[in-house]
Amino acid sequence: VDFLGRPTSLCIWKHISDGTLYEDFFVRQLEAFMRDYGFDGLHGADGFGHPRECIAYADFSDDMVGQFMADTEVACPKGLGLTERAKWILENKRKEWTDFHARRHAQFWRKTIAMLNRNGWGHAINSCWTRDPLEARIRYGVDVKLMVEAGVRRWICEANAAALELEGWDYTDIPKADDYR
Repeated sequence: VDFLGRPTSLCIWKHISDGTLYEDFFVRQLEAFMRDYGFDGLHGADGFGHPRECIAYADFSDDMVGQFMADTEVACPKGLGLTERAKWILENKRKEWTDFHARRHAQFWRKTIAMLNRNGWGHAINSCWTRDPLEARIRYGVDVKLMVEAGVRRWICEANAAALELEGWDYTDIPKADDYR
C-alpha cells in the first residue's frame, strides 16, 4: 500500500501468515517453477530488480515498519495511523529508511542469486528508473554496491525516458527526453 493506504503493488519482503518471509517462500517456488519448466535463467523485472514504487510511497504496514525498527533500532512513536507513521519516518528517519531498504533489497537478491547459482542458472535484473546509482539509492533504496556484493552480475539498463513519456507518466513541464538526457 502507499502512504495513503491504497494498494499499488505487492511488497515481496513481508511475512506470510505462518511467519515465513515471503521472499523465502518465493525463492523455493521460483526454483521449483524454473526446474519444472526448464528455464535456465531469471529476468528480475520491475518490482523485483527494483521496488515498483519509490520508497517514499513504500509499504508502511506494521510488518514492514516492524522489520525496519528491528533492523535499525529506530523506535517509531506508538499510536500513529499509516499516513502519520509514513510522514514521521520520512521526516525524521529518511536516511535510516533508505538504508533499511537497501539492505532489505540486497537480502532478497542474495537469497535469489544463491539459489540460481546452486542450479547453474543465470540472471539479469532491471536497473532502476533513474539516471545514476545515487538516485537509485535515494528514490528506490537500491544500492548498486550492495547488489553486486549480493551476487548480481548482469543488469538490464532501462533507458526509460521515452516509455515514461509515451505511457503518460510525464508529470512535469520538463519533457522526459530532456529530464533524463
